[in-house]
Amino acid sequence: MCHHRPSSAFQKKGAGRRAPDSHRLPPGTGRSSRHVEAYVSLIPVLCHWQPCRWQFANGTVPVVLGCHFRRGWRQVAGTYLTLRQRQLARRLRELRHGSGMTVEQVAEKMLCSPAKISRMETGQRGVSLRDVRELCRIYDIANQNLATQLMNLAKEARQPGFKQEWGELSDALATFVDLESSAVAVSEFQITYVPSLLQTEEYARALIRGMLPRIATDVLEHRVEVRMKRKARLREPDAPRYWALLDEAALLRRVGGAATMRAQMQAVLEAAQLPNVTVQVIPLDVGAYMCADNPFVYFEIGDATMPAVVFIELLGRAEYLEKQEDLAGYREAVDRLRAAALNPQASLDLVAEASERYRF
Repeated sequence: MCHHRPSSAFQKKGAGRRAPDSHRLPPGTGRSSRHVEAYVSLIPVLCHWQPCRWQFANGTVPVVLGCHFRRGWRQVAGTYLTLRQRQLARRLRELRHGSGMTVEQVAEKMLCSPAKISRMETGQRGVSLRDVRELCRIYDIANQNLATQLMNLAKEARQPGFKQEWGELSDALATFVDLESSAVAVSEFQITYVPSLLQTEEYARALIRGMLPRIATDVLEHRVEVRMKRKARLREPDAPRYWALLDEAALLRRVGGAATMRAQMQAVLEAAQLPNVTVQVIPLDVGAYMCADNPFVYFEIGDATMPAVVFIELLGRAEYLEKQEDLAGYREAVDRLRAAALNPQASLDLVAEASERYRF
């Protein structure tokens, strides 16, 4: 939760102190109140936090008060990007870097503004097939397969994503669902509650309500509905491989009462029987272990342009990490967590014991 004082008005020119660089908007975000409003409306994906407010300083320069981000994707409302859009943007950026050209040099050859090139490389602007052909010419791409891949990405990037298919979704949740649906494997680690794709409707409702006590009923019900739709994918023919890792504390934390917890434990046992689902529990007597304070979701995309993405959500911060050094660290974490946890059968025995505990 952001601890800064909210502000509902803009300061007059010259008022207020200059904010540190870490609190300023990213380059190219813009200076209008529309951009500021868009940038701050990140809605929690797993219901951990609420966004902070913004105010204008020095008349025109927007300054953020609050949430810090490490390197990674910064979710911007109104600029929801599908996985294909992110992949195309990343590939175009890599091609330009490989050519040794600057944004200005490419823009000059393409007879457009540098801002257009920059927006295409960040996914903030659509890329037409004509743009792709021109860029292939500028970068002197002789590999026809690569050119075809870029053209296909441009076509697929223009298709509606899950935000359109699933109705009213926050940008953050739409991105999460899009990644989850595109992944060939998902490893989710949770400490204090049952992993999201294993939750029952009653458990999910009680959990979200407990985390966000002021949430509107219609918003709550929509989030529960979306979570149940995500959960249903585990039973589809092309479902991803799902590896749920959870601390034993999640089995002990009573969410929604004994009846809800018993039903939830039974749901975990049933889901674990699916051929693509593995459940492992890290017992309390293990002690300290890697990522014991850092829940995360590791998406394996299985694509050369974006092999994996890590989602992390902490108090006041939500990120999507794709840097190789970050992925390597979380890949190690997944391996170490699996090694620290009980084997799948012993884990289910522990879940069954917890179910019996909630019988009375």
